[in-house]
Amino acid sequence: MDDPPLSQLATSGYDCKHIRIRLVGEDGNAASIIGRCVKAMSRNRVPKIVVEAFVKEATSGDYNNVLITVLSWFDVDHSCECE
Repeated sequence: MDDPPLSQLATSGYDCKHIRIRLVGEDGNAASIIGRCVKAMSRNRVPKIVVEAFVKEATSGDYNNVLITVLSWFDVDHSCECE
C-alpha cells in the first residue's frame, strides 16, 4: 500500500507550517534543502511517516518540485540579509 499523498496528510492535520525553513543565503542544492527540512522536522518531533511523505513528495520530480514542495509544507523565510 502506498503512503498517503501530501494532500491527505495536510488535511489530516500533518503539516510543518510551524517550522521555519530558510532558503536564501543557504546551500541551494536540492539534497541540502531536503536535508535541512528533514533535520528541522526531526528537531520538532514530526512523526516518521510525515517525514517520509515529505521526502517522497520532494524527490518525486525535478529541482522546481523540491522548491514547490518545501513552500507548500513549511513556513519559508524569504528574507534576505543583503545590503
